[in-house]
Amino acid sequence: MGVLGELGRYPLQIEIICKILKFWQHILANEDSILFQAYTVQMKYNLTWVSFIKELLCFLGLTNTWENQSVTDLIINNIKSKLKSSFSKHWKEELAKVQTGTIQGCKKQILPGAICDPYGNISPSLKTQCTVNI
Repeated sequence: MGVLGELGRYPLQIEIICKILKFWQHILANEDSILFQAYTVQMKYNLTWVSFIKELLCFLGLTNTWENQSVTDLIINNIKSKLKSSFSKHWKEELAKVQTGTIQGCKKQILPGAICDPYGNISPSLKTQCTVNI
């Protein structure tokens, strides 16, 4: 996650989710197709990727999109923005934890004013000037 955030990139899962939603949009647009008929059977039995779409939309607070069985490019772009925003927020929170020395249950209290690199490590020249409690 750190490398993606530092490079301003986003996880591949976001693009995959958007492709799934685009495919869902394509299926819903062609009600006369065999694909739509197969989709209605899968929806009836709550199978695999259909349940994934339902859970994803509910998680994102878009239950009405699922209930209406309608998705537009605007909705897909909105979902993509929400997922990217969520990733960025999570990455920044994790980065802040590393910079303050608190990460994955291991807490380091670094004195105010101590200079750390982006990964929470104290500069070797400063180790003598400040204390670290683990």
